[in-house]
Amino acid sequence: PATRAGNVQCVKDWINPHIGDVRIDRLTLWRVETFYRTLRTEGGHGGGPLSVGSVKRTHSVLHAALGEAVRWRLLQANPATGARRPKGEEFEAVVPGVDYIRRVLWAASEHLRVIIALAVSTGARRGELLALKWDDVDESESTISISRSVNADGSLKSTKTKATGVVSVGAETMGLVSAWRSAQEGRWAEVGKGSMPADMWVFPSTGWDRPLRVGTISHQWRALADQVGLDGVRFHDLRHATATHLVANGVDVRTVSGRLRHASTSMTLDVYTAKITESDVAAGKLLDGLVYGTDPSEA
Repeated sequence: PATRAGNVQCVKDWINPHIGDVRIDRLTLWRVETFYRTLRTEGGHGGGPLSVGSVKRTHSVLHAALGEAVRWRLLQANPATGARRPKGEEFEAVVPGVDYIRRVLWAASEHLRVIIALAVSTGARRGELLALKWDDVDESESTISISRSVNADGSLKSTKTKATGVVSVGAETMGLVSAWRSAQEGRWAEVGKGSMPADMWVFPSTGWDRPLRVGTISHQWRALADQVGLDGVRFHDLRHATATHLVANGVDVRTVSGRLRHASTSMTLDVYTAKITESDVAAGKLLDGLVYGTDPSEA
């Protein structure tokens, strides 16, 4: 759904306004390259420049559409093939420092604090966190099982790389999760539903029947990040922060890669892991020490 929405945006906001009235048999390579240069100078919001990444995405959509025209024999050749896209600085993730993470963590509301703590501790993506159910949380072992994700429209899907995993978290993070669980159980009882089922969403919507929307968390994060001075830092940048701070503090790259379930990890990291390695346990404790100021050796 998110990919489709992005493609529709390319057509609606950029392709149609600039070259939508050009017959495809009159669309030349020169015209396509001119279109890309125009986007880089005045294609963004308010007539400002459009990012390099957005121009590349627009090229992909346009090239694919014109490729279909070639397949249907409406064109002899694809005029977007070989088009030079304007060069410029690629988007670089802003990695928030530990001090900023602490500030945003304790300035957050109850549910957002737990989501941020889990994001930093596990390196999980936003949709993966919202797709968690309570039977994915093992408080006795201090582990979180990640096996699914939530789309922007609220539907469920597999994780981005199809990789699943069990991640160890530190005592401080699990303490926040346990307190959140107790609060949820109390709210569940208040509405007369009895004991909260094990497969209930960790971060449910008001009606309890589905997880919180991805967009809801994005809006809440943006307001909170701006409040504490994290201008331009996305929620996803917490994932980058997890990897960066772990590597910078001596955790081996293989452990970090497995913890974040990158596509390049071995097959054993693409399925549920019954045993958490000692290095992964140390990684969970280290993140708690960085964020909460505790000594990892004493955790």
